[in-house]
Amino acid sequence: MRRFLALLVCTAVLFGLCLFAAPSGTAQAAPPYGSWREAYTAVLTDEQARAAVIGKDADYRKSYFSGDPSALTPSAYAVADLNADGTPELLLYAAGTGLTDVFSFDGALRYLGYDAFFGFLPEDGLAVVHGHWHGAGGSGDREWSTDPLFREDGWGRVYLDRMEDGGKVRYSFEEYGAYESTDWAKPGEDEEAEARYGKLFERYVLPCVRIEDIPFFSTDNLSGFVSPCDLKLMRRLYNAVGTFPYAGEEFLREKRWEGLGLDIRDERPLRALLLDMDFDGVPELLLSNGCKRADQRASWIFRYDAMNDRMTCIGEGPDEALTNGRALYGCKTGGGEVVWTQYRKTLRGVSTRQLDKAEAGYLEKYEAPTPLKWQDPDKLAELVAKREY
Repeated sequence: MRRFLALLVCTAVLFGLCLFAAPSGTAQAAPPYGSWREAYTAVLTDEQARAAVIGKDADYRKSYFSGDPSALTPSAYAVADLNADGTPELLLYAAGTGLTDVFSFDGALRYLGYDAFFGFLPEDGLAVVHGHWHGAGGSGDREWSTDPLFREDGWGRVYLDRMEDGGKVRYSFEEYGAYESTDWAKPGEDEEAEARYGKLFERYVLPCVRIEDIPFFSTDNLSGFVSPCDLKLMRRLYNAVGTFPYAGEEFLREKRWEGLGLDIRDERPLRALLLDMDFDGVPELLLSNGCKRADQRASWIFRYDAMNDRMTCIGEGPDEALTNGRALYGCKTGGGEVVWTQYRKTLRGVSTRQLDKAEAGYLEKYEAPTPLKWQDPDKLAELVAKREY
């Protein structure tokens, strides 16, 4: 017994000396936590605790965004059960990068990774990604992939893309670890690939719970930890409540934008149009005050909120809307110079980016964006009711 106690004391002393001698830059293991609430609160409020669990996965982003380190600062969070196991995950969103970190807790705090997530499939524990957040790759707008956050064997990893060039299309797929790409063909010629793309889209993209429908909270508001979001419940609600056509038609016919505090005036004929800004199968609605003078023209962008079955305003849109089939643009002339602005839908609303001269020159020369067709709101309501949008 004495020998055992002596050995125990020596081991403890040696362990302490090792800790003392460890280099200051060495990442320390994440401390144990008694519950997911305790663990996630530490991640949200303690930068060192967050860095300890993320580890080397943060190195690349630090290098990529080295010009603006503040872009990595978390701006919102959500607590949602992404794999329907009864224990929620923590989603940490940084508006500066558009990226979301995911953390889980199973008695220990774990880091599952990050991406510009589009949504989640709780029944499968899969994350859905739209396009790629940087670098070269596929089409971007019709490019989708799934990420099995909770498995390491790659099960559930799927990729689908539809690229267009010169009036021809090419499909790319990955299933069960096998990647293949079709030959370039005219639209409609490769019926098998087109059907396969549609089947995968309906299986993985359409039914996912979109990240924009998950309630996010500001980082200084801890009330999000009280009632975690149940994505399976959201799925049932999404399927049970009305769909976009009903909400869109009602919004247009009953002028639901009135009382929202927007500068949408009735003294001029209003104009409306539909455009699927993020290619999720549900179009966004743009509503303009109808003014013919560019200096007085304005529009607003509305999205369909599936959880509340209604249209909600997410931000200001272009004075005059144009598209190249892949993005929404606004174009105006000021001081003899043409200014191009790109509009994108984000987790928190709409982001805008003014194109530089090189980008604008390329766009005007090769992409030839065309004006979108505005319509009378009542006429558009009829088309939405007939599913002719």
